[in-house]
Amino acid sequence: MERGCRRGNLALVAAFLAPKIVSGQTMWQVTSGSTYCQLTNGGSCVTEGSGNHGNNERCTIRALVALYATATAFNVEYQSNCNWDRIQIGSTRYCGTTGPNNVYMPARSMMTWRSDSTTTRSGWTICGTAFAA
Repeated sequence: MERGCRRGNLALVAAFLAPKIVSGQTMWQVTSGSTYCQLTNGGSCVTEGSGNHGNNERCTIRALVALYATATAFNVEYQSNCNWDRIQIGSTRYCGTTGPNNVYMPARSMMTWRSDSTTTRSGWTICGTAFAA
């Protein structure tokens, strides 16, 4: 009987630790630029909207809880230093088609979005998970 309990507890622990998007848990807050950035998937994801992003967009997003940020869609203008269009988390900039992947963000840390005044692309969606994938 003792063995069965241990196996059952291990299964519960494994299920609890499995990475997942926590649908319905608000993980983000758009602190500025809500004209351009919106929450989706019950607050577990944030996006700059549907269709191509616009020119001169700016928004700031706060992680409300500790999370791992992963782009589920990412296509913005590329430039080697990401000076044109970019998502920035801490000091790391993301542009082109390579968005954040399992980037740890402590609660209250910020992510910013900015686009320049020219080329537009299909944009981005970034979701938070409670555990790294």
